[in-house]
Amino acid sequence: MCKRHPTPSQEPEELPAGAPVGAATDRAAVPAVPIFSKPETEKVVPLPIPLFSEEKAREARRARVAAVLERTPAEQLESAKLDGRTQQGSLLVMVPIREGQLEPLRKLLAQVASPPDGDDFEINPVIPFLKLRTVHFARFLIHAPSPSEEAPIPVWDGKPQVHGPPIPAKLLFSTDYDGELDAHLEELFRVAGPGLDRIFSHCEGWPGNHNPRLARGYFLRHRYPTTAFYTGTMRRSVEQIRREADLRDRIQAFLDRESGKPGFPSDPVEVRERIRQFVSREKELAWAREKPGPFPKLLIPEYFINRLPLTAGLAGLTVATGAFGALSLVLPMKTAAAWVGGVTATLGAAAGAGYAYLSRLAARDPVIIRDSVKEHTAELVKTEDRIVQNEMSSVIYIKEPLAFRRTLLWGVLTFVNFAAKYLSNQGALAGIPSIHFARWVIVDEGRRLIFFSNFDGSWENYLGDFVDKAHDGLTAVWSNCVGFPRTKGLWQEGATDEQKFKMYSRDSQIPTQVWYSAYKWLSVPNINNNTMIRLGLYGELSRTQAEEWLRRF
Repeated sequence: MCKRHPTPSQEPEELPAGAPVGAATDRAAVPAVPIFSKPETEKVVPLPIPLFSEEKAREARRARVAAVLERTPAEQLESAKLDGRTQQGSLLVMVPIREGQLEPLRKLLAQVASPPDGDDFEINPVIPFLKLRTVHFARFLIHAPSPSEEAPIPVWDGKPQVHGPPIPAKLLFSTDYDGELDAHLEELFRVAGPGLDRIFSHCEGWPGNHNPRLARGYFLRHRYPTTAFYTGTMRRSVEQIRREADLRDRIQAFLDRESGKPGFPSDPVEVRERIRQFVSREKELAWAREKPGPFPKLLIPEYFINRLPLTAGLAGLTVATGAFGALSLVLPMKTAAAWVGGVTATLGAAAGAGYAYLSRLAARDPVIIRDSVKEHTAELVKTEDRIVQNEMSSVIYIKEPLAFRRTLLWGVLTFVNFAAKYLSNQGALAGIPSIHFARWVIVDEGRRLIFFSNFDGSWENYLGDFVDKAHDGLTAVWSNCVGFPRTKGLWQEGATDEQKFKMYSRDSQIPTQVWYSAYKWLSVPNINNNTMIRLGLYGELSRTQAEEWLRRF
């Protein structure tokens, strides 16, 4: 049997209570109190009270977090009606920071990330993230003005590799959320309006929070639509993910308690029936009687997904055949064949010419990695590996000629977005099962690409998985960005040079001042496994199916 996952109120022993990613907390030194037995004699005795006070503070923080997470049975049941059917979205608000406000904003975000007076990060007084019931992940980060020492223009052989007006310092705020955008914005300003006001008052044009309609309008004007979006937990809300984790833990506790008792069955079908009876008796699990929507299905069989060139060829042949069939209804067959043949030849010639042009550019593109990448990496790793998950934020210039590269990048990301919805919706992107949410966004009038990711495990393993399993997809995207390792054509080589690729990725990564996860104790496989456990409660299962289901515990 697997061990129970810690709940939000059970903080890992190796971390301080409420410590956000990016903020380590030192244990307070125990003061010494002098006690005098005689005027000329002094003894120093440690006073243990702060230790007890610290433990009480930790308990109080746990209680506050638990209170925020508590839901009534009616709330749980109402929420469960949308399980497996939840629309998910991504928000990115990106605004210039007012002159002279960069450092004050950094200080405020540092207070959010590491609240004073022992406040818990998840319910800190500025942005009480845990009270935002529809937010999976959120982040605030500052991107320095470019060009500057912190964000220089990429240069090769003394020549700048990009051109255009300077880009001012900007604040980026992003969320991965459930439901419609309007409802998400309403919740943001209802729950965290005063805190958002404090943060965005450092930015140009902020109208204040006294009129929520104006504040929402500001967010909408400065919102950048996501070019490609992926989630490893499709159609599942924050509430569903938390409830299903609790369901799994309660069933596990039941099995641990009952399985060793005399008379407990050994047959998988009977064990499953005992579990079903237990769930039906528990008032706190009444919501689990509501059957969720089905697990997402692939658009085409996995055989074809793993053979994309063959699939693309078959799709092209299908389109050509369909076009010929449609034209032959209104034109003579010879004329229809000539039209289809002519269009196919023209498209093929254009694609060939474009690929030849791209190959010439790729052969001359310089590989640019700053000398300071090791020092930069050392700063980044200070905020990593604090919980089950990690994050990555990257902002990088797109190569020139901009019109060609931007169009090509947009086409690649359009395919990535399609694949994320229909070809990689089983909890793994190109075979990588560790990504909760990821997005690619083209910003700054098409001059830069933003990449945000929330993933399980270490950064090294995350990038290593991409190199091993999806290097062609990585190369197809980032070969359009300045400084990427040498590429042949669009997707060959590039990321296969693992060390250069990892150095390049670190070089493009920028610090995330504030990062929040709604379920920091769960991995993508945990979440998907919990959903499959719940789905296994409904209907009839054969002995083999019941045995496979029980292995999920």
